[in-house]
Parts: sequence; structure tokens; C-alpha cells
Amino acid sequence: MSNCPAKVFIKVETSAEQQENLKQARKTLKVLQKDATDKENLVGRTLVGKGVLIKSKTASDVDLTELKRKKLRNQQTQTEVVPSPKITAEDLTSSESPSEHYWEILAEQRRKALNETLEENQKLYERIDGLEDELSTTKEMLEEAKSLVEVLTEMLNENEEQNTDEGNTSGMSNMVDVSQLEESKIEDTDDE
Repeated sequence: MSNCPAKVFIKVETSAEQQENLKQARKTLKVLQKDATDKENLVGRTLVGKGVLIKSKTASDVDLTELKRKKLRNQQTQTEVVPSPKITAEDLTSSESPSEHYWEILAEQRRKALNETLEENQKLYERIDGLEDELSTTKEMLEEAKSLVEVLTEMLNENEEQNTDEGNTSGMSNMVDVSQLEESKIEDTDDE
């Protein structure tokens, strides 16, 4: 072991490197709730001073609250429940005109039937609107499908035409070759 003291080098970062390291460093979580028993400061709520929240009441604020209170007053009224009279056999069979209760009951029954019919009509109108929307979307889809079929058939026809053209040109060259061979055979036989 030597008597030389060991030299230790400490690298000092520049300010730019320090800022870059700070940007890349992992950020720690902030304390959202100081105390679990504190019910005023819940998780995620910003801490605002109490002095900021207190607002002085002006004359217009007082007037508005009084107006609101006046609007909220309820008056109690008692209504008697009148039993609905029933249609009697006498009302239906008498030669005299039917009693006033008969007409009230008949009007009430007609009103109920009319309300039921109106509700049913409203539901039917809504259903018709839905079906018309569905019909229009299916018609659009049908038109798109038809145009797609047309494009595909055109492409297939073009491919078939190209294949037949290629077959014809190769067939023509074969025919030329065959005719040349036949002519050469004829010439060979003539020469002999």
C-alpha cells in the first residue's frame, strides 16, 4: 500500500444539466388531505382561506332572499273527496232525461278513452319516425351495395377481357407458328 493519498474527483454539474435533471426527475405526489378527521378539507379540494369565502350581503342580496321566501310559501287548502256516482239502472231505463251524474260519468269515461287513444297515437308516431329513419338508412346502404356490385362486376369483366386478349394473342402467335411450320413442311416435301 502506498503512502499516497487517494485522489477523489467530484463532478460538478452545470446549471443547464441541473435543470435538465430536474425536468426528468420523478415528481413526488402532493398531499391532498392533511388530516383524515378533517371533514372540511376533503380529498382534492383546494384550500382557500376563510376570509375569501365570506361575502358581505348587500341590499339586493337581502331583497332576493326575501322574494324567494315569498315565492315558497304554501297555502293549505282542504278538498273534499267526492265519491264518484255510478250510473244506475234508473238512469238508463227512465223515460225522463238522464241525471246530471250520468253525463258526468259518461264525459269522464270518454275523456279517459280519448287520453289513452292520444297516448297510443303519440307512441305510434314515434315508432313511425324511427322506422322511417331506419328505412332511409337501409336504402342508403342498398345504394352503396349496388354501386359496389357494379364496380366489382366491371373489374371482373375487365379481368376476363384481359385474360381472353392474352389468350388470343398467344393463340395467334401459336397459329402463326403452326402455319409457318406447315409451310416449311410443304416446302420440304416439294424440295424432295
